[in-house]
Amino acid sequence: SQSSPSLTLEKGAYRMHAPAPRRSPSKLRRGHVPRDVWTAPEKQMALIVLLLVLATLTCFGAAYYLLVTRWEHKVLQAEVSASDSHESLHLEVVPFEPDDLDGSSIHPDTKFLSYLPHSGFHNQRIAFENALVLARILNRTLLVPPVRLAKANGTSGYMPFDALLNYTIHAGKQDLIHCASFSSYATLPTECVNYFDYTLVSWDWIVDLDSIRAEQDILERWDFHDEWIQQHLHISEDETLILKDDNAYHYRFVDLHPQKSLGPRYLESISISELNKHPHRLLQIGTLFGSSRLRLRDSWNVAIRTDVREKMVFANPLFHEITDAVQLSLGGAYLAAHVRVGDGHFTTNARENVRVIWQRLVHNSLGFSTNDLANNSILEDESILPSNFAGLDALLPELSPSSRKRTNTHLRCQRPPHTDPHLIPLNIPLFISTDAPEPSAHEALRLFYDTFPCTFTLSDVPEQLALLDNLQSGYDGLMLRDFAIPFLDAMVAAKADDVVGTEGSTFSQFVEDVLWMQYHGWDIVQRG
Repeated sequence: SQSSPSLTLEKGAYRMHAPAPRRSPSKLRRGHVPRDVWTAPEKQMALIVLLLVLATLTCFGAAYYLLVTRWEHKVLQAEVSASDSHESLHLEVVPFEPDDLDGSSIHPDTKFLSYLPHSGFHNQRIAFENALVLARILNRTLLVPPVRLAKANGTSGYMPFDALLNYTIHAGKQDLIHCASFSSYATLPTECVNYFDYTLVSWDWIVDLDSIRAEQDILERWDFHDEWIQQHLHISEDETLILKDDNAYHYRFVDLHPQKSLGPRYLESISISELNKHPHRLLQIGTLFGSSRLRLRDSWNVAIRTDVREKMVFANPLFHEITDAVQLSLGGAYLAAHVRVGDGHFTTNARENVRVIWQRLVHNSLGFSTNDLANNSILEDESILPSNFAGLDALLPELSPSSRKRTNTHLRCQRPPHTDPHLIPLNIPLFISTDAPEPSAHEALRLFYDTFPCTFTLSDVPEQLALLDNLQSGYDGLMLRDFAIPFLDAMVAAKADDVVGTEGSTFSQFVEDVLWMQYHGWDIVQRG
């Protein structure tokens, strides 16, 4: 159950000196003037009491206001869409509709699997994939947490089980409705500091959950208190098996002999067949992140994993409408680079990563050789060429051949096109999907702009992105435009003739291995 905002009032005892009793007028001596009823100290005490009474009333009033305005998800859509401040925006509210359970609908023999999400979206996606696969193999109903979409300072990495469970329990915004009414970070109360840094959405907003439900049972779980399990699923503590991890790579789940499957990374391997023998109704696991978390060799299990991964393709109709329009603006045929440079070692290695991506685009995608580029001097500063340009040929996998013809983009190119007949293929539009705030001004990304005259990013198609401006969360009232941009960025890149991603990025790996393959009718690339 959700707790109401409350104020704790401290009780104190206040001692007053009563005024001295008046003497009877008949006993007053002639000419004597009676003293004031209130002495100075007594007046001060009376003033203090009055102020305390007013403060108490104010506190009770504030507590009552918070109580009657506490977060009610079910009515948010009606309240927000009808509000005067947003009336002219014609908001499209993303519904918040978690599974409604009354307990009686759950069969007493039903077994469940639950896990704890963490980190950025793509780490959550990998954990979700693994959970779906493991639940289907074990024939358990999966309890699915919401997706946490966050800005840079709104996410949290792995924590040991107990800490991660506590973090997940308190990750919601159930009692913070008042935070949405503040228009400036400068005026935010303490409890609202991180309110605008993240939001929670259902997986159904991103992927096609109905296609997954057709293959296995799932229930959305937005409340991670133990009471939710007991109240809605009627599962006691004795019926729960908890696998507590103390390390991000503590447990690995295998369908062959555990001792042969440890590998250098994981501390313990657990046999899926042995796990299936446990009678507990709830199997509670901590982290399930990691592409190699499940080591599967049985052909049936591998087929399940393939099916699940294929269903991770972004399926939001609005996203497809927007990215199809962007694709048309780019002329239909174009190349794409999915470049991560915004944080951690990706920032440190940005220049080298960009060089490798560039090499794959001009050599593998367009077929240019080392001599082609050296002889035509297409770059103003040839020092930014990869130092091991010639040696990369044998290291990089071949991509599917891309169209070499120049396309008619509807957008204005950044630079004049190449006129040398041999360099005309470089006039093909290049779409850069990146987390760099200003791609055209980023030093490492300059290599793309110097090579491809028609280089574009999402910032070059504001008209298509305008459809996001009125998109609002039905969960916490946040506008979802900024949270949706990375999905659109990835989808536009994946709809290109060829796409090249950043080495070591799970996001880029997903774009290349799953999105691009699915959008072009190919089987996805299996890893793990």
